[in-house]
Amino acid sequence: MKPFQAKPLRAAALLLAILLASTLTGLPWKAQAQTQGTLTLSSTVFSGFSVIQITVSDPDISDTTAPIAPPNVTANGVSVKMYQATDGTWFGYIRVWCWADTVAANGAYDPGEPIIIDKNNNGQYDGGELVSGVAPAPGTALVGITPANPPVQDPPEAGTGETTWTGAFTDITTADVHLGQQVTIIYHDNNPAVQVSDVAVFDYTQATISTDRDEYPPGAKAYITIEDQDLNQDPTQAESYTVDPINGQVLLHIDRTRAGVTTQDIYSNIQLVETGPNTGVFEAQQTLSTANFQLGDVAIFRYEDQHPTTTVKTSASITTHLGSISFDADSYRVGGTAQITLEDPDLNLDSKNVEQQQVKVWSDSDTAGFNLPLTETDVDTGIFTGNVTFTTGATDAANRRLKVTSGDLVYVLYKDSSDDVGLQADVMDTATIISYTGTISLDRDVYVPGVIVHITVWDPDENLDPSAAETIPYTSGKVTVESWWGGQRRDGPHRVTCIETGEDTSTFEGKVYLQFTAGSENQGIPKLQVKSGAIIKAKYYDQMDEWGNQRTLLAESRFETYTGTLNLNSEVYPPGCTLHPQGGKVKIEVSDPDLNLNPNSIDVYDTPGSPLNLDVKDASGNSRAGYPVNLRLIETEANSGIFTAEHQLTNQAQRNDLIEVTYNDNYDQSGNPRTITAYARIATHTGSLSVDKETVQLFTELTITLVEPDWNFDKEKVDVIPAGAFGSWSGVDVWTTTTGTARGIQVELRETDVDTGVFEATIMVGQTIAASYGDTLTIRYNDEADAAGGNVQVEVKVEIKAYTATVTLDRETYACNDKMVITITDPDMNIDSGAIDSIDPTRVKVKSTSWSNPVNPASALLETEPDSGVFQGTFRLILYTGQTTPPANGTIYVYNGDGVTVTYIDPLNSKGEVDVPVSASALVEFTTATITLDKEVYYMGDTALVTVTDPDANQNPSARDLVDVSVFSQADPAGIKLSLLETTPDSGVFEGTFRFTEDVSQGSFLHVNSIDLITARYSDTTPNPSDVPGYENTGILQTVKVEAKAYFGAPPQPETPLEISEPQLVDEEGNPQISAEQGKPVLISTEVFNSGTRDQPFLYIVQIKDSEGRVVFLNFVEGVIPAEATLSFKIPWTPKNFGTFTVEAYAWKGWEEPTPLSKETVATIHVAFKP
Repeated sequence: MKPFQAKPLRAAALLLAILLASTLTGLPWKAQAQTQGTLTLSSTVFSGFSVIQITVSDPDISDTTAPIAPPNVTANGVSVKMYQATDGTWFGYIRVWCWADTVAANGAYDPGEPIIIDKNNNGQYDGGELVSGVAPAPGTALVGITPANPPVQDPPEAGTGETTWTGAFTDITTADVHLGQQVTIIYHDNNPAVQVSDVAVFDYTQATISTDRDEYPPGAKAYITIEDQDLNQDPTQAESYTVDPINGQVLLHIDRTRAGVTTQDIYSNIQLVETGPNTGVFEAQQTLSTANFQLGDVAIFRYEDQHPTTTVKTSASITTHLGSISFDADSYRVGGTAQITLEDPDLNLDSKNVEQQQVKVWSDSDTAGFNLPLTETDVDTGIFTGNVTFTTGATDAANRRLKVTSGDLVYVLYKDSSDDVGLQADVMDTATIISYTGTISLDRDVYVPGVIVHITVWDPDENLDPSAAETIPYTSGKVTVESWWGGQRRDGPHRVTCIETGEDTSTFEGKVYLQFTAGSENQGIPKLQVKSGAIIKAKYYDQMDEWGNQRTLLAESRFETYTGTLNLNSEVYPPGCTLHPQGGKVKIEVSDPDLNLNPNSIDVYDTPGSPLNLDVKDASGNSRAGYPVNLRLIETEANSGIFTAEHQLTNQAQRNDLIEVTYNDNYDQSGNPRTITAYARIATHTGSLSVDKETVQLFTELTITLVEPDWNFDKEKVDVIPAGAFGSWSGVDVWTTTTGTARGIQVELRETDVDTGVFEATIMVGQTIAASYGDTLTIRYNDEADAAGGNVQVEVKVEIKAYTATVTLDRETYACNDKMVITITDPDMNIDSGAIDSIDPTRVKVKSTSWSNPVNPASALLETEPDSGVFQGTFRLILYTGQTTPPANGTIYVYNGDGVTVTYIDPLNSKGEVDVPVSASALVEFTTATITLDKEVYYMGDTALVTVTDPDANQNPSARDLVDVSVFSQADPAGIKLSLLETTPDSGVFEGTFRFTEDVSQGSFLHVNSIDLITARYSDTTPNPSDVPGYENTGILQTVKVEAKAYFGAPPQPETPLEISEPQLVDEEGNPQISAEQGKPVLISTEVFNSGTRDQPFLYIVQIKDSEGRVVFLNFVEGVIPAEATLSFKIPWTPKNFGTFTVEAYAWKGWEEPTPLSKETVATIHVAFKP
C-alpha cells in the first residue's frame, strides 16, 4: 500500500511547484468552472448513403476568438473530424456507404455502381471495402453524400489541429459497420473528464403512408404523406425523390379499383418532397382527374419501399354529395345585406387552399340577376359564403348589389353537377324583401324662443348602404317643415336635409331654426317663422311603406311663450350684525319655460346680462351703495324651466330697507316683453332667552335656548351664533360667581334645524366655565337690534347646588373572611366628566364590633366609569382571634355576630353643610361549609371530584388556600386524607380528586369493595351558629362535620328493595294446606326477593292477628339477603284456637331503625275446630 500512498503526495508537490512557478513568472492563475458538454445526433437511425450530423455543445470550448483544439469525438473508436461553427458549437459527419462513380461520372449514384465502405477513410477504393457490385480498380476515387447546408464554419486557428470544411469526401468520417449494427458516438469531455455518448443504428426502416382524406370528390387534389427515414440522406436540406436513390425503382403509385377491378399505375413517378431538412417525412400531391376517377371508384395509394422490400398502401373512396344553399334570414329590408351559404364537400377540391365558387342570384324586379362569387370559409371546410345587398337602384354586379322592390322574392341557385347518386341537381333558396313604414318625430312637444327644432326620421328603406352614414337631401323633398296659426299656413313648407346618425342606424336627423321674422329654406337647414301659439308641422313623404305604397307622415308641436313667475323664499330678511356683518341670504325662484333652451342639460344665465336684478332701497327710495346687482340664474334640473338665484345681503343693507327683485321677461304669454317684481323687507326682532333647568349641580349639562329670527340668515341651512369676545353685541355671554364677568365667556349656539330661528347650546357646568357649589350661573343675550331697533340685554340666572352622598354595601351579611364592596354615590365628586375621578381614602372609615378603631381603605375609591358620580372600593374582613396588632388599611377584624359600619365624610351636602358623615352597616355571620361529590355512583377507573365551599376558609385573598377532608369507605373506614386547593384566589371554593383501588388505601387511592358506600367528610371550625346543636343554650361554637356520600360499583338500593310473597300454609313437607287445625303445628311460608343492587341487612317479621285484631303470634328473622337473591322463610305456628286469622309479613332495617324495606303482605287463614 505504501507506493499507492506516495502518488498523491507527488501529485500535490507537482501542483505546488506549478503554482509557485506561475507566481514567480507573473502568469495569472484562476480556477474556472467546468461544464459538461452535450452530444447531439441528427438521427439515431440511418441507412444506405445517408450521413449523420454530430453536434457538440460545450461552453468550455465554445470561444471562437481563442485557439481551441477540436473536441475528441469517436465513432466506434474511430476519430471523427470536427469543425467549429460560428456560434461556438462543433459539428462533424459520419457515413457508412459510398460508391465509385463508374457507370456515369456524374457525382450521383447510378444503379450498378459498386457500393463501398471506405474503411481507412482515405477517399480511395482499397481491397476488402466492397459491399456490392463489381470492385473498381484500386485507388479509384470514391463518392458519397455531401451535406448541402452545413453550419457556417468559424475560420480555424493555426496550430489547433482543426481543418477547414471544404465539403470534400474525406471531410466526412466513415464508420465501418454492417446493416443492423450500431455506431457508438462518444464525446470525450476533458472538463470535467466524462464521456458523453449516443448510439445510431445503421439499418433500414419500414415506411408508412397516409392521405389527407378518407374520401375525395372527382377532380380533387390528394395530398399523400410518406414517412421513410431511408430517404433522409442529407440532414441539412429538404430532399425530393421520384425513384429510390439506390436501385432506381419508382416509389409512389396511385391505382384505381372500379367495379371490383383494380387498375395499377393510374398515376406514377410522383415526386416526393421532404417537409423540411432532416424530417424524413415526404409529401406528394396528385389531382384525381374526373377522366380517371368517377363516383364509386376507390383510389389506392401505393408506396413501394425498397429497403426493406415492402409495399405499404392506403385507400380513399370517390364520392359526391348533394349540396345545400341558404339565405341567412327569411326576409330582408331594402338596403339590407344577405349572407348566402353554400355547403358541398364536392367543391372542396383542395384541402390546403381556400377555394371559390359562383351561384346565381336574381329577384322579381331583376330576373336576369348575376353570378355571385362565394369564398370558402377556411381551408378544407367545403362551406362557401358571399354577401349580396338589396337596393331600389339598378343592379350592380361588381359591387354585389341586386335591384329589388317591396314584396319581391329574391332567389339563389346552385347547380350541383353531381348529387349523392351522381345526378345533376338544382339547389335553390328564396327570401322576401320587406319595406317599412317610416316614422317622423320632433324632440319637444312645446318649443320656446331660442330653441332649435330637431326632426328625427326613422326608415330602414332609406338605409341603402349599411357601411356608411347616408343622407336624405333636402333636394329630394322627402322631409319638410311649415308653421300654422290662425287656421292658415303662415310659413313653409321648407325642405329639410336629414343625416343618418351613424352607419346602418336607419335613423336620420335634421334641424330647423325658429324666428319671429320671415323664414327661408337655408340650404336644407330652414329658418321657420313662428309666433306664440303657432303649430309646427314636420312631414315625411315615405316613398314605400310596409305595403309598398307611398305615405305622408306628420309630426306636430306647438310654439309658445310664457309669462314668468317670481318668488322669494321669505318676506323678511335680517340685517348684518357685529358677529355676522353680512345680512340674510335671499333665495329667488324664477319659473319660465321660455328660458328652458336645452332640454337635455341644465341652462345657466350668467352675469352680466342675466334677466334678474336685485336692489336694496332706503326709506327715500334710493339704492344702497353697491346696489342694484345682476344675479346668475341656474336651472334646478334639466328641462324643468325653473331657475334659482341667491344673494347675500351686504353690510350696506339696513333695518327697514326695501328689497326689490325684478325679472325682465322677454316674452310673456302674448309674446311681449314684461317686467315682474317681488319685494321683501329688512327687519329685526326681539330675542327670547331660556334654560332647561332652574338649578344644576356641578358637572351636569345645561341647555341654553335662544329664539332669535334675526340670526336666521340662511333659510335653507342651519345657522350658527359664534362665540365672540365676552360682551360682544349679538352674542351670548356666560359667567358664574366664581369667574365673575372678568373671566366670563361667550358660547356658540346652533340652530335646531333649517329655518327655525331657534338656537341651542349645551354647556357642562364646571367644565365649560369654572364654577363652585353655591354659585349663581348667569346667561345673557346681547340683542344688538330688537323689534324697535334698540340695543337690549336679556339675562337668565341658574343656581348651582350640591348633592347629599349615599353609601351602600354589596351585601347585608358577610362571612368572616369575606370581601366587602363599598359603593359611594356622590355626583359632587364627579370633577372631570371625561375621566375616572376618585375619593380620598381618608374620607372613608370602617369599624366592627370586634375592632372599634376606624380603619381607612388601602387606596382611593375610583369612579365606576367617567361622568357616573358612582365610586367603589373593597375591604377585606379577617377572622378575629384575639389579635392586638391593628389591622392594615383595607382590612378589619370581625367575628360571628359583629356589625360592620362604613362611614363616608361628605364634603358638602344638598343643604350646604360640610363634612357630613354618611354611613351603611352590615352583619358578619359564620358560614357553614358544604361538601359535594361530583357523581352519585362511581366505578373502578373513575376519578372522583370533591368540592368544599367555605368562605370562612378563604384566609388569604391573594393566594389559593388549602383545606383538608377525609374520605373513607365501608371497606376501609380509616380511609385517606385529601388536601383540597382553592379554585382561584379569594373564591372560597376548594377542589381535589381521588381514585379507587382493590388494594390497600394509599395516597389518593381509596380501598373499596366491589360494591361499597363512599363518604367524604369536612370539619368546619367556623360554622353558622344555627347549625351548631345546643348553641342557644351554651353559646359555645363547636366544630360541625359536613358529609357527602356516593355509591361505588352499583346504584343505591331502592327505597323498598325487598319484595315478600303472600303468606301460605304448608305442612312440614312443604305441601300447601287449605286450612290449619286447632292445636296442630303448621308452617307460615313466604319468599323474600332482594330487587336491589347490593346486599341488604334486614329484619323479617311475621305476626298473626285474630278476628278482633289482637296479635296472637309474632316471630322474626334477622340477616343479610344478597343482591338480586331470594330467601324462603317457613315460620312454625301451632294455633291454640280455631277461627279466622290474618297473617302479616314485612321487613324493616332493624329494631333500632324500623324503616320499612318492603310493602306489607297480608293473607287470611282459617283454623278448624278440633273436638
